[in-house]
Formats: sequence, C-alpha cells, structure tokens
Amino acid sequence: MSLCHTLHTRTSPALPPLTRIPCDRRTATATASSSSHAVRKRTSRRLHHLASHRLGVRAALLALTIIAGTAGCAKRDTQVRYPTPPYHPWRITAIDPTNHRGTYLANGFMGMRIGREGFGCHKGEPQTCLLVGAYGDEQLVQAPRWSYAAFSTGRAWFPSDPSALPAPPPMPQEAFSRPVNQEDTGPRLDNYRQVLDMLSGTVITHYRWTERRRALTFDVTAFASRAGFRNLCVLQWRITPSYTGQLACVLPLGGSPLNGYATTSASQNGDLQLVSAVPSHGRQLAVAALTQIDGSWSPAAPPRRPVRGEALYAVTVRVTKGQPVTITRWVMASIQGAAGLYPMPATSLLAALRAARQRGFEAALRDHAAAMRTLWNSDIVIDGSPRDQQAVRASLFYLLQSMAPAGPQSPLGGDSVAPMGLSSQAWGGHIFWDADMWMLPVADLLHPDLATGIVAYRFGTLKAARENAAREGMAGASYPTESAGTGRELAPDKFPKERHNTGDVAFAQWRHYLATGDRSFLANRAFPILSATADYWVSRVTYNAARDRYEVHDVVPPDETAGEVNNDVYTNAVARENLRAAIAAARILDRPANPKWRAVADRIYIPFDPALHRYVEHDGFSPGRRKLKQADAQLLIFPLRVPMSAKVAANTLDYYASITSPHGPAMTSSIQAVAACKLGRRQQAYSFFRNCYEPFARPYFSYFSEKPTTDNCCFLTGCAGVVTAVLYGFAGLDFGEHGLTAHPLLPPSWSGLQIRGIHNRGRLYDLTVKADGTFTLKERAEGPAINRAGGPPAARQNGRLQ
Repeated sequence: MSLCHTLHTRTSPALPPLTRIPCDRRTATATASSSSHAVRKRTSRRLHHLASHRLGVRAALLALTIIAGTAGCAKRDTQVRYPTPPYHPWRITAIDPTNHRGTYLANGFMGMRIGREGFGCHKGEPQTCLLVGAYGDEQLVQAPRWSYAAFSTGRAWFPSDPSALPAPPPMPQEAFSRPVNQEDTGPRLDNYRQVLDMLSGTVITHYRWTERRRALTFDVTAFASRAGFRNLCVLQWRITPSYTGQLACVLPLGGSPLNGYATTSASQNGDLQLVSAVPSHGRQLAVAALTQIDGSWSPAAPPRRPVRGEALYAVTVRVTKGQPVTITRWVMASIQGAAGLYPMPATSLLAALRAARQRGFEAALRDHAAAMRTLWNSDIVIDGSPRDQQAVRASLFYLLQSMAPAGPQSPLGGDSVAPMGLSSQAWGGHIFWDADMWMLPVADLLHPDLATGIVAYRFGTLKAARENAAREGMAGASYPTESAGTGRELAPDKFPKERHNTGDVAFAQWRHYLATGDRSFLANRAFPILSATADYWVSRVTYNAARDRYEVHDVVPPDETAGEVNNDVYTNAVARENLRAAIAAARILDRPANPKWRAVADRIYIPFDPALHRYVEHDGFSPGRRKLKQADAQLLIFPLRVPMSAKVAANTLDYYASITSPHGPAMTSSIQAVAACKLGRRQQAYSFFRNCYEPFARPYFSYFSEKPTTDNCCFLTGCAGVVTAVLYGFAGLDFGEHGLTAHPLLPPSWSGLQIRGIHNRGRLYDLTVKADGTFTLKERAEGPAINRAGGPPAARQNGRLQ
C-alpha cells in the first residue's frame, strides 16, 4: 500500500488534493508571552493574568506534509528564511521554530497549550493546562500541569533543566533566532516541522535536538480526546538517539502555580501519579497521569524535591543508537459536578488510565479521530481561496475545542466559554457577552448541542443575576459584565455599567429557541430569563415626560472608550429586543405578559439622526478625533437585525466604519462584513472579511490574537467572528419562527461555497452556492430543496433589509 493510499484511507478520505500556491513569508517578532504576564483587555479595561510507534496515521501524515510543504518553495540561501507552507485545507504546517506562537488543544473539558516542542513547553518554558470551570476565588486557576517533560543525554537537558522548575527562566530568544551553523557546538534545533491536523485534532511535531555531538530526534504526537467523557489527554514521544547509552526522563504532574488553591495533595505509585486539589471557594478537581515506556528503563532519583501539589516521575532509559524509544503519557481529570466528582472519583481515574493503556495508543487516537470526524459533519468548504479556507476552518477548530454540551459536569448545568476558552487564563477566565452574542450564533447553526453549555450557564446563574439587580435597586435579573463560577458581577471600575449584557443574555436565549424550536427549553429555561430581564428593563428605564419616551441613563456602551453615557443606541435596542422576546415567548407558551413590557418596548428611545439617515451611538455623540474602540451602532444591523432601509444601513455602516480604530478587536470587521453582504457590496464585504482575520492570525497555526498589536491568544471571540462573517454574511443564512432561509452573496474571488450540516429545529441541511449566485438549500436524507434563487442578491427587497 502506498504512502498516499495509507493516508487517504486511514486519515482523511474526503481530503481534496493539496493546493500549491506561491510561497510567501510572514514577518513577525519571535517573542513568547509568559502564561502569567499582565496584559490589557479592550484598551481601557483592566489588567488580567495570563497567568517508536509503527508507520501509521501519524508517520504517513508527517511524511506527506514534509513533502508537500517543501514543494515549490525554493531555498534562497543559507540564512534562516523560512517560507510559509501552502494553505492546505486541513493541515497547517510550521517549519520555523523561531517565528512560532504555538497552539492549544482541548476537548471542552481539558485544555493544554502546545509549544513549538510539540508538548507543554514553548522555547523552554512550561505551558498552561486548564480545566473548564476550575475557578479559585473567581479566577480560573491553572490545573496541575500534565503536559511538560524534560529529557537529558547526560550532557544537557531538553527543553529546559527540570531542576529549575516549576518556573524556569525563558530561554534566550537569540539562541534560536540566529542562523543554523553546523560548526556551532551549542544546543540547536533543526529538521523542524510541526503539523496541526484539524481534521483529526492532533499536533504532530518532528525535529532533531543536538548538544555537543549527541542528538535526539523527536516525533511527538499530542491530542485531547473528544471521545467518551472527554476527560483524556495523550502525549507520545518517539525519541531516536544518535548514541548508545542512557536517556534521563522527568515527567512532573503538577508544579504549576498554586494561586487560587485552598488545598492540594500529590501522590505517586510507580508509573501512576495523582494530584487532588480544591480551589479556594471553588470546585474540587483531580488529575491523574500514567507514563508508559516501551524499552528498558529503571527508576531514577528526581533532579529536585517536588513542590507542594506535585508528583515527580523520573526514570533512566537504556538507549541504542538509531533505535527509537516510545514514551506515552496518559492523563485523565475529574471535577466537581452536579453530584460529586465528574465523570468519576479520583481513585477511579487510576483504574481508567490502566484500561486506556491496555487498549493502546492507536485505539485512543482512533476513537478521538472518529469523534473529530463527527464534529466535522458540520463544516464550511470554500472554493477558490485556499487561504480563506484555512483561516475559516482554523477559526472554527479553535472555537469548537473549548465548547461542550450542558450536563452534570457542572453544578450550574453547563459551563460557558470564556473569550480565550481553554487556551489561557486571560481576564481570569471570566464569562463575557462574547459567548452569548458571538460564539452562540455559530454553534446555533452548526452545533446546537454544544450551544447548550452557554445557555445552561446563564440559567444556572439566574439566581445571582436576580441578586445583582437587587443590589442595583432594580427588579428582575441583571446579568453581569464579567462572571465566573457564581454568576456575581466581577467587572472592575465602571464596567458593571455595561448593562447591555442583560439584554445580550436574553437575546441569546431567544435566538437559541428560534434555532432549535425546543418548547421545553423555552418554557423551563429561557422564559424565566426572558421575563426576569424584561422586568429589569421596566425598572431600569427613565420616563421622559417631555418627549413621551423611555430612556436608559448612565451606561457604558460596547464602545467602552466612550465612558458613561445616556441612551447608548445598542443598549436601548437590545433592551427592546429583550422586551419583545419576552412578549413573544409569553404568547407561544400562553402565559401572562407584564403589560409594562410592551409599553416600554414601544416607546424606548433609539437615537437616530433623521437628517443624516443613520443611527447615533448615544446622546451627545461627538467623537472628534477619538476613534471608536469597536462596533456599537453597527450591531443594530447584525446581530440585532433591526429593520431599516438600505440607505440607513449603508449610512450607519459607512460612517462608523470610517471612525473605528484599526487597532481594536477583530469582531468589528466581521460585523461590517455581514452588513456589507446585506447591502450587496461584494468587494467591500470581502475586504472587511479579510481584515477580520489577517491582522490577528499569528504564525504558524492562525493562532488568533485579540488585537493586531498584541499576541494575546487564542481569542475565540475573534475566531467566532470569522465564521460568523461566512455563515451570516456570504452564505446569508438566518432563521426565525418560520425556519431557515439563505440569501448568499459570494466574494468575487470565490468560485463556490458549501455549508454542510446546518442545524435548524431538528432538521439538517446543506447549502451549496455557485459562482453565478445560484444556490440550493437542501434538507439531508435527499430532502427537497426548500429555497432556490439566482441573479442579484436577495438582501434587498422593496428597499428594505430582510
């Protein structure tokens, strides 16, 4: 069987052939951000803490990528000038160990940052491991680190000296940025190639590390399994030495910072390690690891004493020149759920690890790959632009990794998604409107099962929202700007005044009902939120008798640099949508509606300039030379879908796009792309779309940064914006009480677009759009086409946006 045949039958039967385009080169500063350094969110907000195996799937994939990645990329000189590999639709390849930001792998429960070394280390610095919902004093704590390892030839340690752990100093950047010199006797990395395979959800890394004429060749595979309970992570090192002798190995469990923990304990029994911990005012957790070594080995003395909450596993392996040694690290975790530790008690983790080892690495990888394939049953396929295809699929991949369905794993019924998901502790791992207004719309169309975690979290924190409203002196429920495990307000300074968050939560609950048609959800989960938040707005508005209207005073808008204002247009508009949704839900459920809901909804003030035919951001709006931080008034076009004429939409889009900062977060450009599509502006929409990912994608894996001027990764809100621009913009998908519709508008450079596995009200659809504008939206199981159109876009009918 040929190498290519092996790959296509065992790994990716549906993969199109590799597209070769001229190689280009991205220029970026090779700096690595510490997982605990302070950075800022959203300009004026707050400081926060980032705080061998046999030839098979992995070997075939790596070999093919090495061949494909080098094809057509001419070697220019002996200096380190690494070309960007071709934009493959499923695999992203890194070939420069210096110009590299790493990536992360997660399964909605466990997350681990993967550095250039292929495991939990980046340029010698140990990386973060996280568990969803593991808050200590309302800050996401680092889980006991399971992904780090160190190896020694007897002359030096790679990737860093474990005796300096748990916090070694970063390796000097210049040691890896200088050109490779074969006469250099210091440590060096060469023959480097790292592959992120999005189809199978794995990272595969190959390189050779040399120190004083002794070399170790590494082939590392890492994945966070989505199979079963989604509580398994696996790392495997296949190490081939250039010498005969001994190889020292140290694999700690724990050793990560203990900030936020009340108690920790660690134990070790042979190749098994267990760390149990209780974050302060948080949920008990446990992490267990089993290390499997295929080869001759013996226990060794650890290079240092374990720190509190750490178990150190140290061995010496007998190696023979040219003969690989395989080390497999099996890791499982549990966390306090609705009834005890989920999915199993700490002691049961050890038995589960032994069972996983008995089944073997290939079986675990196969189960995970099958689960990933199921996830990719809903997908986006772009014809005509390999670069756009890779960016969109990478954005969807990163987003899905941190999403999980509702269930007993959480005392709240579900865990929402922080802006960085399971990639970082940024902003304390808090929950913002990002999950409700940016991530949920993607999940509602492609993965409504994963959307349930987001909406369940809000129902689980409804009691805290009621308490928040009472502290404000208001009725109903007030959802916080930032929250964690309890749902109480955690935002500092003026930011609790971002009262649009209450409307955002309600709007998201209503949209999820429209997407699923689940009346039980509407009655038992959504309506209690809709009615309580509607009561909040009734108590929060101020009646202006002179103008006979209701106003909302003293709020901070999404454009946070505006400060505290009266009548922010988005806040007032989303409050109106909240009130109308409560009225509609009461009608559907045949429940009484508070008459004040309609009275306020009908007369709430929405700032508008009739002379300029555009919406006004807030009272007294006069930005002068100030650039807006992010979209505000434009959000009325999408996602609020406020009915307006094409002229008003165009004026609102064009004016605010011209005065918005180019250094703000990516979501603004994605909203502008959707708005431009609704206006039938193909080229402008495509320009906005490219701008919503190009300045933010970090090498090599399209690792998404919050802003173009920072390396704050992985910003899932921005990833969701990229996917939103395609789903709701170019594909023109939308849904309401009457089902699913499509009004696509392709960019000039795309020759086709497919959205596969669209979910709506229990049915599954596929959308196919051709370059000439014709399209079919067809129900699965050979169902009839339910919508067909061609010619000019259907975004404008009778002069109004639909």
